[in-house]
Amino acid sequence: MSSNTDITGLIKQIHESPLKLVIVSSGGGTNAIASLLKVPGASKTVLESYIPYARESLAHYLLKEPDQYCSLDTTLSMAAKAYSAAKKIDTKTNIDKLFGIGITASLATTYEKKESTGSSLHFRLEIIQRVLNALSKKEKGLVRKRNNSLQGI
Repeated sequence: MSSNTDITGLIKQIHESPLKLVIVSSGGGTNAIASLLKVPGASKTVLESYIPYARESLAHYLLKEPDQYCSLDTTLSMAAKAYSAAKKIDTKTNIDKLFGIGITASLATTYEKKESTGSSLHFRLEIIQRVLNALSKKEKGLVRKRNNSLQGI
């Protein structure tokens, strides 16, 4: 079975679950949103998606300029804001079924970066795989939380 088939299968499982999520993605992680939305059932799962693509947009979304744009701290801040939005958007679903996802991934650019680059199709699929695996684990109660955001993905 190919990686695309595996990911589509995981996304179907997520859409069939009672989970609801807000996903915020910047840089190379934006394909995760498209992957979630192209599989039937997305409207039952995805409450909102947001792409603060430019540095200024991400700083505006976070209400501060991050120390690094592609880092665990920035991703966790994005996920915490997304989780907060999920709770405001869907007040009827049990909060254990609500999820905030933040994704950052660096892409190659035309300027020199302080942060490392190196995104490829495989890398983006790996991001999607990790997010979906973590969602599946949360459904089973196996994912640890830090400030209501995922750890270890």
